[in-house]
Amino acid sequence: RRVLELNQATGHSVDRILRAVRLALRNLVDLGNHDGRHLYTTKDVIRAERILLEEAMEGAASRDHLVSEHRALAAAKGLAPSQRQALIHITSTPGNIKVIQGLAGTGKSSLLSAAHEAWEAAGHRVIGGAYSGKAADGLQHSSGIPSHTVDRLLNQWSKDLSAVKPLNRSEEH
Repeated sequence: RRVLELNQATGHSVDRILRAVRLALRNLVDLGNHDGRHLYTTKDVIRAERILLEEAMEGAASRDHLVSEHRALAAAKGLAPSQRQALIHITSTPGNIKVIQGLAGTGKSSLLSAAHEAWEAAGHRVIGGAYSGKAADGLQHSSGIPSHTVDRLLNQWSKDLSAVKPLNRSEEH
């Protein structure tokens, strides 16, 4: 009903709109009922999650980003115990993908600022990527990590236009 309402001024026939909706619905995956809500995702999201999971599993033993706990804690000035624990987790334990979750105002930016300091002190290059320009600006402002949108980084890297080059296995870390 909503799709038809939104398309009243397009001049498309009802049949054409319904065909497009049916085609879009083929990409949906029913996740079932969770906490009283019926949830869906798309085949594309499932594919992207599978790739991310495979990358995480392949990089589970990666040690390229590690700094000593001593160096990490030296950068932890003013962090709460839970933030220090998270800092050690992202800077000093193997694995190339780390997840930090917290509500707004819980100190994620302070934690990332300390991680930035520890990694740079160890000679690592640190760059941030975010899905929106506003988020990239916020990350850079709050943590001091030079940040760009993921789309901008990928686009510039694909055209070899960026002064910030992607990391690769042959590069010194």
